[in-house]
Amino acid sequence: SIGAPVFLTKNGRGRYAILDIQDYEKTEATLHLMNELEKGRKSGEVNGWLSLEDVEKKLGVNNE
Repeated sequence: SIGAPVFLTKNGRGRYAILDIQDYEKTEATLHLMNELEKGRKSGEVNGWLSLEDVEKKLGVNNE
């Protein structure tokens, strides 16, 4: 079907996948985001978490 990935095998085992470039780019962006979130989580555990007030100050947000 249109947009579905095509899987190629070698010796009966999955070897390659051909997919739409937009699907590939979306997957790459998702993996990048997940990696950045994991780095942030680890940083929070090692260095401590920021309070809501500190985040608002860093972002220049005024919620008064």
